[in-house]
Amino acid sequence: LFRSGLALYLVQSSYHCVAGAITPDWTDSDDCSLLHWAAINNRLHVAELLLRRRANVNAVGGVLASTPLHWAARQGHVLMVAFLVTNGAQVEKRDVEGFTPLHVAAQFGATPVVGYLIARGQSVDAPDESRITPAMWAAAKCPHVDPLQLLITLGADVNKADAAYHNTPLHWAATNGNVTAVNTLLKGKI
Repeated sequence: LFRSGLALYLVQSSYHCVAGAITPDWTDSDDCSLLHWAAINNRLHVAELLLRRRANVNAVGGVLASTPLHWAARQGHVLMVAFLVTNGAQVEKRDVEGFTPLHVAAQFGATPVVGYLIARGQSVDAPDESRITPAMWAAAKCPHVDPLQLLITLGADVNKADAAYHNTPLHWAATNGNVTAVNTLLKGKI
């Protein structure tokens, strides 16, 4: 199919055949690959086709220089995340902000993805470039408590501090007005 000059080009609602010399690693003007778009839109069948055609599972693209795994993790697409990891996606790969897919999943409340990535070997306390842990990101950014609670249950160190201000997850939660995270972090401490 690709040799004949036709390729599947993913759009948000579906995918279509587009004439031209598009390869499995074709990128758009932001350097995002077809696999990035399949990952963020949870198009597993398109991702399967692209990987069968030897698309780069660890392609870096977009403003944040993220991988398809980062994109799937952000959206909480746990089946896509599992598919990408099973096919060689690197769980420790960082974007330009120093985030691994686990940091992204924790920030955006993708609890099943958080659990999956930790089960696949990602450290529960893996720091980003500023020594901010997934628990800190969940406490700061996530409006519901599930990712933070899972991280704590799996052994996250709630007393770890970041590099810049020496803030713990509790500081991050309080600073960002995340009352549910504050309550979760204080539970059992008083």
